[in-house]
Amino acid sequence: MKKNNDRWLRIILPFVLTVIALYNGKTLIPPFTFTKLVYGLYAVVCFSLSFEVARLLILEIRHRYPYLQQTRKRLVIAILFVLSSVYVLKIATFSAYRSVIGKTDFSLEIMIGFALETILVAAISIGLYEALYFYMRFLRAEKEKEQLLRANLQSQLDGLRTQVNPHFLFNSLNSLTALISKDGEKAERFVEEMSGVYRYLLKNNIEDLTTLKEELQFIRSYLHMQETRFGKGLQYVIDVEERFWNLLLPPLTLQMLVENAIKHNIVTIPAPLKIVITTNEEGQLIVKNNLQKKYRRVVSGKVGLANIISKYRLLNASEIEVEENEKDKVFTVCIPLIKKHEPENSYR
Repeated sequence: MKKNNDRWLRIILPFVLTVIALYNGKTLIPPFTFTKLVYGLYAVVCFSLSFEVARLLILEIRHRYPYLQQTRKRLVIAILFVLSSVYVLKIATFSAYRSVIGKTDFSLEIMIGFALETILVAAISIGLYEALYFYMRFLRAEKEKEQLLRANLQSQLDGLRTQVNPHFLFNSLNSLTALISKDGEKAERFVEEMSGVYRYLLKNNIEDLTTLKEELQFIRSYLHMQETRFGKGLQYVIDVEERFWNLLLPPLTLQMLVENAIKHNIVTIPAPLKIVITTNEEGQLIVKNNLQKKYRRVVSGKVGLANIISKYRLLNASEIEVEENEKDKVFTVCIPLIKKHEPENSYR
């Protein structure tokens, strides 16, 4: 237990037992005499010292045997030391009290009463302090568990982020290499767009969320790069209302969806891939593309749609919705946008 967080116990419990003792001894009933006053002082001192001694012994024994597997040993030692110490203390304080009022004899009834009071003090003090100790350990364990979970989630999120950037760089450099030998002017424009894309990546690499406005600016540059690569084989429409621009989503969400569509579908001039990015009234980002799957199965790593789903789960955000309509040949992903006043994530 932390220092002084048991102050209320050290005040209330001795007070309650003192009041009970005074009531049983009829000390609180008039007329008030010198003997009753001395007995009242004795009761206050006796119970206060008893609990202080019990407390110090319990804390010292706990310090020596703090572990869960040592609970039985800790309790046995605490019971023996508290019982013996408190019993001796009660005899000593009662002897002082009897000497003040001019009596020194001890009857068997008094000694039995001491034993019962000692057992009561030991049971209450050990029971309460052990209960509080286990409660504090439980809270600490829960806190450590939460911290471990947050660290694990952050590690996973960082891992997902590092999977995206090298993959994107590889594709970009391949596109640039092919473009340089064909059209220098387009290659220069491609480098400019790629520069803008990587400025965005560097800016958002340490962030978990970005605004939809920034993501749209980024995806326009990215789509221009892909359009340069595929020509009229790639067609796209971005129609997002301005009122949604300040909502949030994980960086690179659109890039991964577009890349996923390009990776798994035919992209040619005779059969162009059409991508539409828009929003609905519920504040969700809708990304659609026509389905024209490649004949050869594409080996897909962990980057793409599964990556986005993982990010939203790690952020404790609403689940994304994925629909593959074979009849209409349309693939749709519905991305929930996050409001700024909502917590960005649950692990910070």
